[in-house]
Amino acid sequence: MAFLTKVDTMCRHVAKDKRLIFHSTTVENLVKKTADAIGLTEMCILPFVNYTTEHASVDLAIDLLALRSMVTLLNFAFDFMATQVSQ
Repeated sequence: MAFLTKVDTMCRHVAKDKRLIFHSTTVENLVKKTADAIGLTEMCILPFVNYTTEHASVDLAIDLLALRSMVTLLNFAFDFMATQVSQ
């Protein structure tokens, strides 16, 4: 698993509305390039938006993206551990 951070700086649409992160072809291409570069599947690359000084207040879209990423990471860890125990 890998986090692809600061994707909002790479796509102006995502910079304006964080909810568009999974609709952005720019982010999709970044995920593909990253997956190819480090040898993971695209499913293992999680795009992420960091809180910065511009995002001083709570942003629900960023929080939901972080929560989604953590759930995905925990599911991956659970599946890995279940596989290890069953062997």
